[in-house]
Amino acid sequence: MVSLLGPPRRSFRERSEMCRQYWDAEGNWIAATPIPNQTTEMRVTRLQGRKKDIFLGLVRKMLRWLPEERSTAEELTADEFLMLHDRSNEQIDTEQTEQVICTFGSTWYFSDC
Repeated sequence: MVSLLGPPRRSFRERSEMCRQYWDAEGNWIAATPIPNQTTEMRVTRLQGRKKDIFLGLVRKMLRWLPEERSTAEELTADEFLMLHDRSNEQIDTEQTEQVICTFGSTWYFSDC
C-alpha cells in the first residue's frame, strides 16, 4: 500500500498503536519489510492514454488511507471509466476489463485470470 499510495498522513498513523510498528513519529518507514519499487501507474500495463488516465482516477478514488476519503460505491458507479460504454447499445469488452483489473492487483478479481 505504501508503494502505491505513498506514506500515510499523521492523522492516519495516529489512529492505531499498530502503526508504530511500521512508521516512526516523523512518518518514516521502519518496518523490516522493504517497500516495493512500484507505483500505481506502473501496475497498469494494459491500458494507454486517456483510458489509462481515467482508470487510474477510478483507482485513486478507491485506494485512500482514510476510509472517509474513499468514494462510496454509489459514487463509483458514475465514474467515467465505468461509463466508457453506453450499456444500452454497446457491448463492454469484458475480457479486456477483466485483464486490466487482474493485472493491477490480486485483490480485484471479476473472473479467473
